[in-house]
Amino acid sequence: MSGSSGLGQAELTYLIVFCTLVSLMLVCALVTLIYYLFFRDSLLGAHDDENNVICDVLKYNPANYRNQALFQSLNKVDRLRFVLARRFFEEKPPILRFNNTPGEIDTTYLLIRDRGISSFYFETYYDQLSELSQSLCDSEAEEASETTALLQPKRPDYTQAQFKKVPYYVEDLTDISFSGSEQSSAILNLPVPIRNRKNDTVYFEAKLYDFDHRRCMVSVGLCTKPYPNFLLPGLHPYSVAVQTDGCLRLSNRPFPNDPDLPVILPQLLEGDVIGIGYKASNGNVYVTHNGKKIIEAVQNLKTELYPCIGAVGGPCTVSVNLGQIGFVFIEANVKKLGFCESQNEGTIGAPPLYSPKLIKNDILLEQGEQLPPEYPSDEETFFGPKPYLEKSKKRVGTPESDPPPYLGDNSEKKSLDDDQPSVMDPTEYERRIDNIGTSPALGTSKTAGPFIG
Repeated sequence: MSGSSGLGQAELTYLIVFCTLVSLMLVCALVTLIYYLFFRDSLLGAHDDENNVICDVLKYNPANYRNQALFQSLNKVDRLRFVLARRFFEEKPPILRFNNTPGEIDTTYLLIRDRGISSFYFETYYDQLSELSQSLCDSEAEEASETTALLQPKRPDYTQAQFKKVPYYVEDLTDISFSGSEQSSAILNLPVPIRNRKNDTVYFEAKLYDFDHRRCMVSVGLCTKPYPNFLLPGLHPYSVAVQTDGCLRLSNRPFPNDPDLPVILPQLLEGDVIGIGYKASNGNVYVTHNGKKIIEAVQNLKTELYPCIGAVGGPCTVSVNLGQIGFVFIEANVKKLGFCESQNEGTIGAPPLYSPKLIKNDILLEQGEQLPPEYPSDEETFFGPKPYLEKSKKRVGTPESDPPPYLGDNSEKKSLDDDQPSVMDPTEYERRIDNIGTSPALGTSKTAGPFIG
């Protein structure tokens, strides 16, 4: 009996330990599930750092920005903007989002599904330099107040780096007209769409119009957001671009006057087409020229990227094709590598364009004030619809006949000022009675009584 009781106590101990372990595992699983559901963004954000989503050639290195020889060789405006760009990076660092979640549904995917290709457009220019200049001046003023003013060098005037006029305009969503000679860039509103696609490669092209290669240079590439619109793509961290002078621009060489850039293309001319393709599965970015694939610029770049177009040196126009028309690169047409995979209309179509040009050329809108208003027949009034009132008036009002003509022609018009009605004398009455019998329409009989037959 003692042996059987000892065996029962051992089994009970094992059962208690087993239940305890199972309970701990269930609690850990529950905590993990809750953390994943409610704190998923922070969990993913911890892994979306530079080491996981940025390739080695584009990783940020502060030493690349300390080349004093290249810095001093810049003109005055470019030096000021170089300093302001460093301030921009400190205040608004690029957002890195790991793009290895192709099946996730988000608002960007829903917008593209509904609106199609019209959901993409290049953002219009807005002033970033004024805020940066004020911020930098305030910080330098605080530093000067903490030390002796005599030991401080003269502070630069950052307002000289601001644009004197709007550097570029966006027309028809994806056509960019650069109007100034200073460097500037326009960025797309949405990132390259890589989720919920049949093909994991996305491609776009940029064609050069009104382009003088002797004084103007255009840069076409990909970048992260936020991006300074007073720099060309490829000069700010985590960006890559190809320039019309044939050079490949990577962000590890941030000086615009760097002479050691790799050359991958000949000098581009007006009418040439630059293509950029991005393969999400391996993070490769490749470049095409007039429909021919040239080179894979970078690899293992796995973060959200935005098409970016920049220009410097003079006015020009760049037309960007995201897939709304056929590509020069034939492979992109065959594999449907456009931003909407040839489904450009979307499920509900594009919203109406209230363009100033369309409104200006609309004849009806121009003469709207001259045209009288046209009210519908079934317009509601205070007493109800008009047709109902008209029917009621016919039913309960006067008989359906024309109203008496109170004023006839001038020949039959009677004076309304006569107070007494005119009285017919007896001789006139007899004369009219006699004329009835001798009327041609009634024959010549003078027999009294009604005319029969």
